[in-house]
Amino acid sequence: VRQAGDGSSGLEAIERREPDVVLLDLRMPEMDGLEVLARVTRDWSRIPVIVVTGAGVLKDAIGAVRLGAFDFITKPIIDMAILEHAVCRAVEHIRLMAENRRYRRHLEAEVLSRTRDLQRRSAELEQTNRRLETEMAEHRLTEKALRHSQSQLTDVIDIFEGFIYSVDGRYGLNFMNPKLMAHTRLDEPRGICHQVIYGNGAPCDWCPLGQVLEGKTVRRELQSPHDSRWYSGIYSPQSNAEGGIDGCQAIVMDIQDRKTAELNLR
Repeated sequence: VRQAGDGSSGLEAIERREPDVVLLDLRMPEMDGLEVLARVTRDWSRIPVIVVTGAGVLKDAIGAVRLGAFDFITKPIIDMAILEHAVCRAVEHIRLMAENRRYRRHLEAEVLSRTRDLQRRSAELEQTNRRLETEMAEHRLTEKALRHSQSQLTDVIDIFEGFIYSVDGRYGLNFMNPKLMAHTRLDEPRGICHQVIYGNGAPCDWCPLGQVLEGKTVRRELQSPHDSRWYSGIYSPQSNAEGGIDGCQAIVMDIQDRKTAELNLR
């Protein structure tokens, strides 16, 4: 990771050595972030740029999207997993684009070879050539759809899009953030966590409440039986006024897309 204090020095650093991903603030001295973004997308179009700026600035989000930003994250970043996920997506995007280019060059070379061979072969090999041309057309459509999806952001997300809740030593819910209350259709935190959130009649197999009550912070990936989606959770001790531990605070993020991508890659 290399850092730059302003836009000009950042552009100089990119010229010296191109990075895989650029994290770009919009509010900077002398040269603002949108100007830097325009330079990067013009001169280094293959480098994805993740724009980071203050929350609620819709105008900045629209401007960044129009200039070709890969992603848009609002400050303050409460959970670094959001930033990590954005960077991982950008790196995966670079890898997929490189594979895309290699695949295209391979197909073009293959088509050229078959075309030359068609000059010497019969109608049977002409049918093979038509099949390859169809594959090339499908590939171009896929590439066009990919460029279109990359040119716009689907949403300017809230500061935190996951679930936050806390429970006492008997699994009783005493706090739920608005995102989770909307997910469970409750107007206030109540009930037992494994029943309300995960639809289980008994404590979940992955539940780390016992470890957390012993003072441990546990990170875990799980598949909810309630909606069959994959989530990544951080479970940490919740202290009381006397300094003891009387419950667990959970921060749970939906990682269904990432998990699906992992399974597909495997």
